[in-house]
Amino acid sequence: RQGRGRTHGSAAVESGTFGSVLGRADASGSAGSLAWSLGGSSSATSGTYAFNNNFRNSSGTSRLVWRPDGRSDVSATARYGWNTFHFPTDGAGVPSDSNQFSRARSLALGLDGGRQLSARVELRGAAAYARSRSYFDDAPDGAWDTTGFAYASSRAAGSSRWNLDGRAIIRPTLTSMLSAGAQFERQLVNAAASYTSNFGDGASSENDPAFDQSRNDAAVYLEARAELVRGLIVTGGGRVDDDEAFGTHATWRTGIRLGLPRGFALRAAAGTGFKAPTFAENFANSPFEVGNRDLDPERSRSWEVGIEHDLADGRLHTAVSWYDQRFRNLIQYVAAAPGEPTYQNLGAALARGIEASTTARLTRALSLGGSWSWLETRVTDAGGSGSPGFSEGDRLLRRPANTLRFWGSATPVARLHLGADLLYSGSRDDVDFGTFPSARVTLPAYTSVNASLNLTVLGGVSRTPEVTLTARGENLFDTEYTVIAGFPGRGRTVMVGARVGW
Repeated sequence: RQGRGRTHGSAAVESGTFGSVLGRADASGSAGSLAWSLGGSSSATSGTYAFNNNFRNSSGTSRLVWRPDGRSDVSATARYGWNTFHFPTDGAGVPSDSNQFSRARSLALGLDGGRQLSARVELRGAAAYARSRSYFDDAPDGAWDTTGFAYASSRAAGSSRWNLDGRAIIRPTLTSMLSAGAQFERQLVNAAASYTSNFGDGASSENDPAFDQSRNDAAVYLEARAELVRGLIVTGGGRVDDDEAFGTHATWRTGIRLGLPRGFALRAAAGTGFKAPTFAENFANSPFEVGNRDLDPERSRSWEVGIEHDLADGRLHTAVSWYDQRFRNLIQYVAAAPGEPTYQNLGAALARGIEASTTARLTRALSLGGSWSWLETRVTDAGGSGSPGFSEGDRLLRRPANTLRFWGSATPVARLHLGADLLYSGSRDDVDFGTFPSARVTLPAYTSVNASLNLTVLGGVSRTPEVTLTARGENLFDTEYTVIAGFPGRGRTVMVGARVGW
């Protein structure tokens, strides 16, 4: 967040169901050529399971902006986060472990600056560094827990990423823009794991082979935007990535928007994309997981068309669009001989559908809206997959065919704001790993209702602090539902608290 004006800030705290507590605070301001902001938050909950389900998550952020003159700016940002998560479930969602947990730490630093060389030419550069560390520990649950495969285990992983970016922005006319730049990124990942097993002939420990890998990616990109004639806006862009792990790949995207009389507008877009193999898919080296250095990225091609309509100066906005996405070279885990790669480019799939939405600002005190999404997904090539989750002709997992949402917000009297929304999610396909062999299942549709209330009880005038009481409820009717097979969704959750602003 960028600081502006005199120093101001806010603090808030909430508490509620499942032993949940949330606190956050922020402050920002500016003085002369400097602007600053600070923020922090922390949350904790006892979780929905009866044991070993505590969660703690905290983060702190800051930003400093320096504008030495009207044509230059430099900003620095920092974010640090840490969390600890206890969970009792196994891979099938069965509560079975009293002490396994994970914890993580992350740091992100950024530096961005620019100089306006003239009214039409601007140069910008950026540097970023991100680091994360994660740990998992599962000690024996008790003196009796001394048998089986990996009855005790621990894992540690770390990753870091450096990024440099430079670009030139050229504005030939008031209605056109050209941006060209280059980017370099270096990624490093390391991991270690140990397991203790006992199959009846005594305990023994083993370690995964050392994992310490890196890869570099260099890219150039170009983007253009122009209003060719009044109401007709065209955009186009392309990017070429050269990665030392998986080679050179080009992507592009183009779009058009045409304004029409009576508040109508047509839009269309098309493009390509790719998803790089993960470090494990490229470099893993353990008995059950071996990376493949010859993998290609997963590729996608997509297009969409839509129409929008504004009525009453935008107080009623409606949009409908159709989209179509195709995926190929999907990376899959396959059974392989010892030492042979367990990942291959095998599959293909599609996802297409309709998205429609309407937003109405009926009065200054009342707004309503709704959206509908219809989605068709299908595996078009299962490759060599033997998984029930990826079979030719089947739907992709956990993607409902229909999703509906209705929402409203109202201010019936001064200082009181009410909000509510209703979400309907249709049935989804999933795989139940609680059976052997695992089997494909259909998760039933569900409806969830949420609501919120904000009541300002003090201040809000001149320099007087503003005090607001807050209350919100999620899944108010305590609907039982499942998002992932074996893992039930959260029941009714109610949080109450207060916010102070100055």
